[in-house]
Amino acid sequence: MQLVYEGRMAVSYFQAYLSAGDVPDDYEAAFAGQVNGLAGGQLLGHLTLLVGVHTGDVGLRVLLCDEPPPVGPEWEDLVETTFTPQWPEAVLAGCLSDAVCDLYLDQPSYRARFSAQGIDAGRDADVVMADEPLVDHYELVLWPAPPAPDAIVRVGSETARYRHRMQDPAFARAARTSATWGETLLPSQRLLDVFDAPWLVELDRDLAEDLAAAEPGVQRAVAYWAAQWACTRTGVDRVDWIAAVLHSLREDRSLPALFHDPDALYARLDDSLPDPDGEASAVNGYPRSRTAYAVSSIVEAASTDPLDAVVSTLKQVHEAIGQEHADAFLAQVREELTRLRRELTERFGVGHVADHRPPFTEPDPLEKVPEGMDPEEYFDLCREWGVQDGEQLPSARLLAVGGRASSVGRRHRELAEALAVMPAGEQRAVAVWAARQACTLAGLAGRDWVEDALHAAAAGGPLPPLWNDPDQVLAKVFPADEGDEEDEEQVEYSGSYISWDDEEVHEPYAPEVVALDALQQSALPDPAEAVMGAVDALSLGHEKPRTVLEDVHRRLSAGDHTQQ
Repeated sequence: MQLVYEGRMAVSYFQAYLSAGDVPDDYEAAFAGQVNGLAGGQLLGHLTLLVGVHTGDVGLRVLLCDEPPPVGPEWEDLVETTFTPQWPEAVLAGCLSDAVCDLYLDQPSYRARFSAQGIDAGRDADVVMADEPLVDHYELVLWPAPPAPDAIVRVGSETARYRHRMQDPAFARAARTSATWGETLLPSQRLLDVFDAPWLVELDRDLAEDLAAAEPGVQRAVAYWAAQWACTRTGVDRVDWIAAVLHSLREDRSLPALFHDPDALYARLDDSLPDPDGEASAVNGYPRSRTAYAVSSIVEAASTDPLDAVVSTLKQVHEAIGQEHADAFLAQVREELTRLRRELTERFGVGHVADHRPPFTEPDPLEKVPEGMDPEEYFDLCREWGVQDGEQLPSARLLAVGGRASSVGRRHRELAEALAVMPAGEQRAVAVWAARQACTLAGLAGRDWVEDALHAAAAGGPLPPLWNDPDQVLAKVFPADEGDEEDEEQVEYSGSYISWDDEEVHEPYAPEVVALDALQQSALPDPAEAVMGAVDALSLGHEKPRTVLEDVHRRLSAGDHTQQ
């Protein structure tokens, strides 16, 4: 018998894991088909252990044995299951915590015994901090054994008894229904498993039940109508690529792949949307502005199940328009439901209004690769330039520009292409113009050492000797007795005054930092790199860099970029 570990283990969400394999996509699958609800061993290379404490420390002992040891009387609850390593090196760690021990498991399979004492007390305590006495204790014992069904050996706590019962699908469904709906909201059977149904039932039970009773094609039609209504109301239907997607909905065509990638979708919205309420960007895949909720309603309207689709679409629209307009909107929904049910029934007949939504099929990525191009190179370029589904790579001329061309191109492709094809002399002129703009905004224009640098950049560089020592330059901008600590943190020199990023919305750099970086970039030997770098630096002084790039593009198009 080998004592592998004895001590405290930090956990979150009641969970700890023994892992000797690939990270699973679904941790709950570890319990699939088992009778016990404490130790899940149904995933190759993975064992999920459930404890009483939600967050904090539990006591743990880990033993590695050649054969099953005797069961001690101190353990209230005890279960056994199979653990099958995918490879010999295993680690044991609490959820979202560091590993507490490593194990070397070189046998094809093991029997895992998980014992618990004080699990109810741990559940009652909920949180046990690292400096607090332990409440619940556990023991994990492993020994070589062929795979066998899991077993409940001993039950002494209410927590373990409940978790074992949750392995019964009928009991689990009843428990989830009770937790979701309580005793007063319980709707008809059709709405029980609809994710957003509790929201709509609480808001308007009659409408929820009417939608649930409608035929699938009617449900889908109401979802499409609501998404279109929200996009029109918020003005996003005037954005070309969103208008095209709305047309796809009306034609019962599948949405583009972008709409199946929330992070990429919401990142693109910041570039395109008229949004008086703030950025459209998502937090963990969820929208955070009214226009973003309107676009999210398109995603929900195309969901696989038509009842899920219509209820979730209505919730997104409700968020898009605000609580103050909810009653008027729901009244319109009732009118549209009545109208669409009548029209579609007259067209197809009662009982025949089917859902015609086409399934989404992920396109073969290799189909996008241009002929003769290495696929790995193509996908690297897509990531670098932010190329979305259906878009073309930048032109060969733009791809050939080094430096910060991709930063400009990710945010405003049309501008980057225009800058790339300019004659070298004009590129240099625009670079110096951008640098002067940044210096003017920072209050540095007109200073002798700044004007000397601008003249040197206009001549193609190099900058005056002063610029060879970044500390001296920074000292001129931020004298020791006047320096702002926050600005000083932004100007740590590392080859450029700005460490650029491709975030759509970010904390803008200090104007002085932007000016120094733009001036430095404008004097690069390659005029194409100079103009990309100077324009990019200028844009990073704004919370939304694309706003600046749009202004630069407008000036270029109008020919007034030489004006301040």
